[in-house]
Amino acid sequence: MNSDWRIPRTLTALVGTAIAIAAALAVYFGLLNFSAPVGAVENHGDCTGGVVSISPDTADLATYDAGGDVVTGVCIKSGANMFGGDHSQVFTQDTANIASCYGITGIGTSVVTVQRTGTPSSTCQEISHIDVMVGSPTPTPTPTPIPTPTQTATPTPTPTPAATTGTTTTTPTAALGAVQGPSALPATGGTPTAGPSSSLPWVAAVIAGLAVATAGGLWAHSGRRAH
Repeated sequence: MNSDWRIPRTLTALVGTAIAIAAALAVYFGLLNFSAPVGAVENHGDCTGGVVSISPDTADLATYDAGGDVVTGVCIKSGANMFGGDHSQVFTQDTANIASCYGITGIGTSVVTVQRTGTPSSTCQEISHIDVMVGSPTPTPTPTPIPTPTQTATPTPTPTPAATTGTTTTTPTAALGAVQGPSALPATGGTPTAGPSSSLPWVAAVIAGLAVATAGGLWAHSGRRAH
């Protein structure tokens, strides 16, 4: 009779112990695996709300490409001895020798680089991750073209015709010769060469000479008849 009650009591004790152990493990692993990481992800210091938890390329180098945006700020998270075990402040411009250990280049562009430049040590620990703040690029203003002054062409002066002092009448040479009559003989003598202006006076002189000779002959003949 008593042995029939021992088995159920033993099983009950074992089941209760197993349940207690399972509950303790569930609480332990729940706090370890969920509560702590959630708190770390939610707090990224001054860069909370940006692009966070960017894994480094190496222990000494972390980069981020923002694509069509630009990086406006960077926070660094490294070992427990750096920045009081928390994230650094947000850096909004390129900065060298941060905590005598890190350097940031590329802020204001689409690609930023964080590098451990100091000697690895407990006071210059490797990069755990970086967080970045991004923004849209500032559009480049289009320069307003400066109008080129219009150059007025200098008008070409129109030449003024020379004033006419009088009307010049040209007398044909042949007409002048006909009006002027025969030309005088050259001083050296000789028979002048007949020209268009002197042919008529010479013909008249020959006719006059023949007339005189004829009149003289008639006069002489009439004188002989009278005797």
